[in-house]
Amino acid sequence: MASMFGTFVVADGPRRIRPLMEFLVEPREYSVVEFYETFADCLPQLALVSQGFFGDISEDTFDRDMVTLIIS
Repeated sequence: MASMFGTFVVADGPRRIRPLMEFLVEPREYSVVEFYETFADCLPQLALVSQGFFGDISEDTFDRDMVTLIIS
């Protein structure tokens, strides 16, 4: 099959190039310190904040229902 982007070979239908992402839902809630202590060795993590927190600096402030990517 040819297109303006090059030639594609279709054998038995489309194949997924990247593996599916898995999302594990933890049944418990963590404080900021508990989250870091628990998941520090397996970062990055995507987290849904269930209750807001007003920290001393902007990086420690989280809004309720905020989805955040924690890198380090």
